[in-house]
Amino acid sequence: MESPVAEHFLGKRKAGIGVFLQTLSIIFFIVIRFYQKLHFLNRIAKV
Repeated sequence: MESPVAEHFLGKRKAGIGVFLQTLSIIFFIVIRFYQKLHFLNRIAKV
C-alpha cells in the first residue's frame, strides 16, 4: 500500500527537479547574456 504512493511522490520529485534544472539553465543563460551586454556597454563607455 505504501509503495505506489512513494513511487508517485518520487516521480513528482523527479519531474520537479527536471523543471528546476530547466529553469536554472534559462536563468543562467539570461544572466550570461545580460552580463555580456553590460560588459559591451562598459567597453563602449570607456572608449
